[in-house]
Amino acid sequence: MKKQILLITAIVVALISCKKEDVDNTAPEINLAQPVFDQTIAIGSAIPFEATFTDDVALKAYKIDIHSAQEHVHTKYAKLNLNEGHPWTYEKSWEFETGLTQSEVKHHLIAVPDSIMGKEGFLEPVMPGEYHMGIFCTDISGNENHVFIDIILE
Repeated sequence: MKKQILLITAIVVALISCKKEDVDNTAPEINLAQPVFDQTIAIGSAIPFEATFTDDVALKAYKIDIHSAQEHVHTKYAKLNLNEGHPWTYEKSWEFETGLTQSEVKHHLIAVPDSIMGKEGFLEPVMPGEYHMGIFCTDISGNENHVFIDIILE
């Protein structure tokens, strides 16, 4: 009987002392400094981008997605420029250096072109107006967070 009690006690102690794996359920944080909501950007120029990304374990990547708000029509800007060019889209991802828990990113890598290839295969001017800009950040565990702002191209 004593052997059974000792065996059961040993099993219970072993189970209790096993360290549970920490599960990362916390999404990374995005603090966007530039551009600001409704900032006007000149067509043919670069969009200033400045953000701080933080995570409790490790950052993995961030992505920027920009598309016309014409289809969404949230505000007056989306209605101003129908048929005045071709909507511009932009999507690009960047990887963080392995193991970083915080990264301050500043660049002017997002160039808004003057013209793009249109529906008929001809160059068309970029359509001015309201655009949605989404910033997405993923951590090493796959948790994602995002921030959306509107910018105005003119």
